[in-house]
Amino acid sequence: MSLSPAGRSRSPGITTEQLSQLHRRSVLLLQIARSLFEFGPEEDKVEALAKKVIRHATHFLSCDRGSLFILDKETNILKSAVFDTAPTTPQEGKFKDHKFSVPLGTGIVGHVAKTGKPLNIPDAYVDPHFNPQIDKATGYTTRSILCVPILNGSTVLGVLNLLNKYEAESPLAAGTSPDFQRASNSESESLSMRTRIYVPFSDSDLDHAEAFAVYCGLALDKALLIDRVIKSEKKLSIVLDIMSYHATASDSDVEAFYDGALPPLGPVSQINFVDGLVHIRSEHGFHWAMESPELGHTIMEIGFDPHAYTDQQLVGANLRMIKDMGFVELYDIDVKSLVRFLLSLAKNYRKPKDVPYHNFRHATAVAHGIFILTMCFNLRRYLTDVEILAMILACMCHDVDHRGTNNQFQRQAKTIFGQFYHNSPMEEHHANHALTILAAQEHRFLTKMASSDYEQLLTIMKRTIIQTDLAIYFKNRSVLESLLKDGSLNIEYDEAHRDLFRGVIMTSVDLTAMYKPFGAAVHIADFVYAEFFMQGDQERKMGLPISANVVDRNNEKEIPKMQRGFFEFIVEPAYVMLSHSIKESLPLLEAVRENKRRWTEWAERGITYKIGGMEEQLKAEGLLPVPSSSGH
Repeated sequence: MSLSPAGRSRSPGITTEQLSQLHRRSVLLLQIARSLFEFGPEEDKVEALAKKVIRHATHFLSCDRGSLFILDKETNILKSAVFDTAPTTPQEGKFKDHKFSVPLGTGIVGHVAKTGKPLNIPDAYVDPHFNPQIDKATGYTTRSILCVPILNGSTVLGVLNLLNKYEAESPLAAGTSPDFQRASNSESESLSMRTRIYVPFSDSDLDHAEAFAVYCGLALDKALLIDRVIKSEKKLSIVLDIMSYHATASDSDVEAFYDGALPPLGPVSQINFVDGLVHIRSEHGFHWAMESPELGHTIMEIGFDPHAYTDQQLVGANLRMIKDMGFVELYDIDVKSLVRFLLSLAKNYRKPKDVPYHNFRHATAVAHGIFILTMCFNLRRYLTDVEILAMILACMCHDVDHRGTNNQFQRQAKTIFGQFYHNSPMEEHHANHALTILAAQEHRFLTKMASSDYEQLLTIMKRTIIQTDLAIYFKNRSVLESLLKDGSLNIEYDEAHRDLFRGVIMTSVDLTAMYKPFGAAVHIADFVYAEFFMQGDQERKMGLPISANVVDRNNEKEIPKMQRGFFEFIVEPAYVMLSHSIKESLPLLEAVRENKRRWTEWAERGITYKIGGMEEQLKAEGLLPVPSSSGH
């Protein structure tokens, strides 16, 4: 062992010049690697990177041609991103329009991709993996081949295939200039003047090619990700285009709702229930009437049942709630844009015949829960106006584009939602879809709101929509119960506590049907179980196991028992926490307990339940008659 001038030991047989050359090669390799991660404005990032890889690789290792193949994991086909170049410098190169597809395991490229191991072939025509048909197609004669896999960890992303090493002073040995581009250009000029003598790739070439491929793998993974994002943006653009045609309120929709005038709406006190109609008037003469079920309730009563109205009428009810909570004046809301947003939102909910419960009527009922908490139970004592507006908008949006099936179904059936979203598939879809609708130019009714408030509103909207997932409720319930029990809940200064507080409010208002008068509660239960049973029917049709008793149509007679369990384990605990958090809301808990008592009584009496067939039972017990289900 001898020592170099720097005092480091070096192996016998390696000269100082060779060590210096190795150092220059390493520096140049790092310079090349950095350039691979610089993406330009090209739309196809993978193709642009592939061209850059081949330019550098052929120049770096002094070889004639190169190609880069990308592995399509769905088809197990390797497709040439760039094939057959005649390079002059790392910045230039003539890329011929030869495109090839190679099955995994076929030929040299396919073999390297399948095994993940490189091949250094000194004579291509002697190697059994070589396919001479490519030479025939391109008119090129292959002599030597260096083929290395491009990996991301242990996963094969593609293959770098280099052809025909020639003997000349490699840029690796020519020295490393601080200006990599200038050095590469000067070297290429000298190379172009030489007659090339072809030789096999060396072991050193293989080592450097593998090192180069490591950087290629990292850069290719990034390029593939960028391309996927670009493609997703294109898909989103298509979806938005379709939505703008099919699912956005038109000018005629707005005109039909408003009759061309947008006067301010009057205060809540001017809502009157007269002659079976809900009349809403203002001093400006604006008026509409909503048909009401027999003994119906006005919007200011907790018994108000949105299931009795059409979607257009419910757009009016939602507009009414936002106006009477003072938000139009507080945030200088553009009412016409708000109307268009609400009409578009209604269009994006599935029709009751397809989704009997999780439709725009349910969304309005949930929004009405926030409205009642604000107007009757002093919610503003606990939350800010931005939070309350965010939450009532979240309620209106929280089930948009619901398909009538739950998260368990999405996972079990491997739907697009179950595969794309990991935690709360449907709730995450609802949140993303809602914010997409809200972001449309024609729906921007909050342009006068401070940007910081608007950012907070969007964050709370998304978070509270996702919190309607009962799995999140179960996860957080014990934490909130403990905080309430020991009196340590601090929503004023602890944002985590405040988030839990908003979550229990969202769960509670999502269950507003449970505190309605029992006749209305039974009517709504019909819609709930009709939808549940439709899911069970789908599961049977798909050969899936029935996910729960509540979705099994064979259990229709047992609905009172299932409702009793639902109240006991989900509904009542939620409203207990709500009443402990918002003391003023105790009447809602009392209404919940009254309905629990009635469902329990029906279960214990063995009342045989039939969807849509309980009106006579309700009348016999002197309860309010349920609204007619016609038109639903």
